[in-house]
Amino acid sequence: FMQQTQAFTSDPLCKEKYKHLASEKIAAGQPIQKALAMLKQFFQKRVQAGQKASFKSRVFYGPIALSMLLFLGAYIVFQPARRDYTYHTEIGEQKTVVLADGSTVKLNTNTRITVDFSEQNRSVILDQGQAYFIVAKERERPFMVHFDKGQVIAVGTEFEVYNKGPEVLVSLVEGKVRVLGLPAHQTASQAAQKAHVEQRDIVMVADSDTDIGAQISVSAKTLSSVIEMDNSLIIAWQDKKMIFRDKTLGYVIAEINRYSPRRIILEQAEMANTVISGIFPTQSDEALEIISNYFDLTQTVNTKGEIILTPSIL
Repeated sequence: FMQQTQAFTSDPLCKEKYKHLASEKIAAGQPIQKALAMLKQFFQKRVQAGQKASFKSRVFYGPIALSMLLFLGAYIVFQPARRDYTYHTEIGEQKTVVLADGSTVKLNTNTRITVDFSEQNRSVILDQGQAYFIVAKERERPFMVHFDKGQVIAVGTEFEVYNKGPEVLVSLVEGKVRVLGLPAHQTASQAAQKAHVEQRDIVMVADSDTDIGAQISVSAKTLSSVIEMDNSLIIAWQDKKMIFRDKTLGYVIAEINRYSPRRIILEQAEMANTVISGIFPTQSDEALEIISNYFDLTQTVNTKGEIILTPSIL
């Protein structure tokens, strides 16, 4: 058995084709690790004790060792592979992940998702941040994205989910999705106890032949109305850009903060209401330099390591 296993795993073609299955099964196999540890400990004790393998001990212990090896082999072969993984990005980092079904997820800065696939469903939990999904079409196995205030259900489409904390923005670039406004983990009885929470779901559709998508905001209590959205605004961050149209300076700085390892603070609060438009790089220091030059702001660092923006001329 061990020779056959070694021959299989040493074959280059088999290694390349099945390496993900092997890693999944080994990662899932806590019983494997325990059994191997027991087997190792058993033989270490035998060696440390300086005992020679007599005919009697070989007859007694040989079948035990062989049985354990056969058990481990059967477990690796027949144990269903776990398919739940966590992917994340650091502040300022972006990453693209290809899932087992061929779907693609693009993670923006400081984002974490947990993927849980089975034969019946495709489920992704957006724990935090912003992710863009290009979903492989499987009508029999819907693709679901869960977040703390609801969920999105799709079959084959492109959409984004951005968890901003108080609200979650769901933006559809093409295709069709269904957005549910209650937390996915909430049961019917829990929903009944919270009568003030209106259970709603909305289907959004976006034409792939145009550059106009759709967007909806999901809060803890309600879903907003669906609005049209320029797709270039939705996907700008994938090109390492931030595009703002008639946004306040406070909003812009908050977005830049997402990419900055140091918190940025605008000292004069009244300046935060100034409305601006523009295209900025997601590189936080470059974006901050543009803001500082345009508004003639001086950057200083306080004892907490925060960047303070102060008008150069008061």
